[in-house]
Amino acid sequence: MSELARYPKKLDVAMEAFKSERLRWIMGLSVVGAKASETERYNQIAEDVMIDEMRRQMLLVELRNKGPLTMKELSESTGLGRKELLDHMLALRKRGAVTEVGERENEYVYKAT
Repeated sequence: MSELARYPKKLDVAMEAFKSERLRWIMGLSVVGAKASETERYNQIAEDVMIDEMRRQMLLVELRNKGPLTMKELSESTGLGRKELLDHMLALRKRGAVTEVGERENEYVYKAT
């Protein structure tokens, strides 16, 4: 798939990520009157949260489009490393957005709820 063909998918993921309660909370923090270093800190936090939420939405899109997948399959289809993927999957499980639905090849299989 060409990079140009991926833009609509990335845009959909970004739009879903921006709906995130976590992102709205972070972006809603007031930085009025903040020192430059505090503003930079808030901007970095906001950027980190946006990236996290976009990656989590990407995982949910993969699970919805391809059906239940293992961590290995998710890693291969998204390009995320196993450690980063684990962090995101734990957050998504805690949020109730994904659930375990069995095992395949000695790995848990996850699906979007």
